Amino acid sequence: MCSKILEGFGKINKEEYTFLLRGGQVLNKDMQHPNPAPDWITETSWDNITELANLPAFREIDTSFEHGADEWREWFINSMPEQTTLPGDWQTNLNELQRLAVIRSVRPDRVVFASTSFIINNLGAKYVEPPAFDLSTIYAESTCSIPLIFVLSPGVDPVQALFQVATQVDMQENLKTLALGQGQAPIANRLLADGTKSGHWVFLANCHLMLSWMNSLEKVVEGLAESSPHKDFRLWLSSYPHPQFPISILQAGTKMVTEPPKGIKANMTRLYNKLTPEQFTRCAAGHKYRRLLFCLVFFHAVLVERKKFGTLGYNVPYDFNESDFDISEDVLSYYLAAYENTPWEALRYLIAEANYGGRVTDEFDFRLVRCYVRNFFQEGAISAERFLLAPPLEYLRVPDDGGMKVYTDYIKGLPVLDDPQSFGQHSNSDIAAQINDTDILLDTLSSLQPATTGGSGGVGAADDRIFKIVGDMEENLPVLIDYEQVRKIKSDDPSALHVFLLQEIQRYNNHLQKMAANLRDVKKGIKGLVVMSAELDEILGCVSAGKVPPSWNKCFPSLKPLANWLRSLHFPAHLQIGPFSFPLFPSPSSSYFLSLSRFLSPSLSFPHLTSPPLSCHTLADTKCHKQRLAYSGKLATRMGRG
Repeated sequence: MCSKILEGFGKINKEEYTFLLRGGQVLNKDMQHPNPAPDWITETSWDNITELANLPAFREIDTSFEHGADEWREWFINSMPEQTTLPGDWQTNLNELQRLAVIRSVRPDRVVFASTSFIINNLGAKYVEPPAFDLSTIYAESTCSIPLIFVLSPGVDPVQALFQVATQVDMQENLKTLALGQGQAPIANRLLADGTKSGHWVFLANCHLMLSWMNSLEKVVEGLAESSPHKDFRLWLSSYPHPQFPISILQAGTKMVTEPPKGIKANMTRLYNKLTPEQFTRCAAGHKYRRLLFCLVFFHAVLVERKKFGTLGYNVPYDFNESDFDISEDVLSYYLAAYENTPWEALRYLIAEANYGGRVTDEFDFRLVRCYVRNFFQEGAISAERFLLAPPLEYLRVPDDGGMKVYTDYIKGLPVLDDPQSFGQHSNSDIAAQINDTDILLDTLSSLQPATTGGSGGVGAADDRIFKIVGDMEENLPVLIDYEQVRKIKSDDPSALHVFLLQEIQRYNNHLQKMAANLRDVKKGIKGLVVMSAELDEILGCVSAGKVPPSWNKCFPSLKPLANWLRSLHFPAHLQIGPFSFPLFPSPSSSYFLSLSRFLSPSLSFPHLTSPPLSCHTLADTKCHKQRLAYSGKLATRMGRG
């Protein structure tokens, strides 16, 4: 939304914005300047920098990296480069979006942070903070003939919010709930018939588990407008996204997406918004309950958000949800009111082991949950003036006691983006998670861009860049291996290893022929000479985004960007098998065939290569590779003796 608004005012350069979304792709390394600092500038980053230098505002930025490598390295190793001045005159010469493109090229893990600042500076802080889910307002605008549909996501349960709204409007006695599943169709039909006549609320949960009955529900929803149901009747539905869910129900209903909040601040805000004033003041323990309730809210937020670290967060991922918090809050309120002296051991056991710990299956994860509880639930949380929840972060503490507004206002002052130290993690622990968030953000924005599929009888300005990329790819495709020559020379040695080699050569040649045919058809499609099929349209979109098309990635799977993947298809100049030398390609770079040779036998050698690393689409597991290498060596020795 921010980019579209700025684009409407002419404040965004389209080429720079496209680079920000898709990065740079270098298909031919021959014309590229050498990497001046390969120890900290990765191959992908240098590709981005050299392609960025082709844009008018970034002329000679690659030369700047060569001449001022030390200054750029100081900026690169900074923990928050988006808030640090760029080396040289680049800070003043570039606007905020252009600086974001530099960050995307060199420090992709900081793109989300820089994008957040970009939105705040141009639109305001409220556009980066998710609004509170207010079901009461949605109910007030609803009618008896329009179903209300909860679109579920993992870790979110809207049942508690629905019960709260029913209580507010005195409908808790008339709320009829049913979890759909096998054999529940007659009960659901009866509830709908009674609800439309008597004015009940009917909540049908998990519609995705009973898709066979959705056709009947579709007819009921279509008949609501004509049958004039009771004015108090409401039909509530919940379902996970499913392609077989009836479109007509979605079109007729009010859809509510209850996605889980992201970040400690958003999670804590959501939990406090769920609490009613009566619930907040019900415990006789007073300030003791309110301070420990804040600790419980922070504890829940930390457990939920910790899974973003992947295996650095948990050995096994867990779906903690709001029902865990609701039960723990009831336990906290009951035990504090029942005992004059705080029963710390009982609270820690019931919350960490009986409740949240009931989901945990790994012993080390279980130990982690107990450690968190011991840190948050202790005497200092009640008596200390400034009880820090995540030392040394001073802003994460239990606020001074007061009403609910005191606690909610304090949560509003927390940063939107979490510091890894909030979880007790090292500052580098979330780099992988941040890069993954960046990929998701850029992929989503790229998918929202207008498609360029040609078909106008000529190459327009929007398709010219894609047409050039496809042409460069076609020119840089490797030459086919002379299969007949290899088979003829080795015809007298029908060993299993050489049969395998011939099969791989056939597979490789077929793959190159398919790629060449696809690229030719894509060029024709851009010109409007052929109809763009679904496969060609998918290839065009992936090439435009710099990704390997799925139809190509099946043969040689890889997580590399398109340009790197394409370069890895090139083989060495000669294939040496025993005393024979087979001419292959003029390019001396290949990781795939080197791995193939290592798999086959130590006797297959490539004199032009000097131990490059294994590519991610071959033998990534070193242990497995060594086992195969040892086995193939023994097998080759036996065949040699034979």
